[in-house]
Amino acid sequence: MSKSSFITNIYNATVRFASVRYRQEPTAAAGVAVADDSAWDQIIAGTVLTTDHWLVGLNIGEAAATAADSEEVVAEGIGGADGAATAAATLLAEVDINVGFATGAGVAWEPPVFFPVPMLCSTDVVANGTRHAAEISTSPVGGVAITLGITYITGLGA
Repeated sequence: MSKSSFITNIYNATVRFASVRYRQEPTAAAGVAVADDSAWDQIIAGTVLTTDHWLVGLNIGEAAATAADSEEVVAEGIGGADGAATAAATLLAEVDINVGFATGAGVAWEPPVFFPVPMLCSTDVVANGTRHAAEISTSPVGGVAITLGITYITGLGA
């Protein structure tokens, strides 16, 4: 089987499969504020997503405009005890973004980041549950924050 046929078969078996459902958390909200203090912030408590799911993307927005642009590293992970300042037990992704767009100096939002491969978030994989948390690196300009949510798949192959 050629590589393109193999990829087509995977796509048809998953993405085009009727039980694939894309969802976002937090639901009906802009996301959770994450400050640029290198501290972890809880995005979703372990009691919210209690079944296996596949992380496919990060929904990133700007919490407040600042006077200067800043490049940041966003880390997202799973597990760890529920709580605002508790680090994730397992790091899933780190992405580099621009935040803090000054007024009139470009767009004041960051497009969603979608991963090339879904990441399994399972209580079988992570012992401390499916709590999601995130942090962003300390900003050189200070006071930069983002809002962050996740996009995930449920029912993959079910």
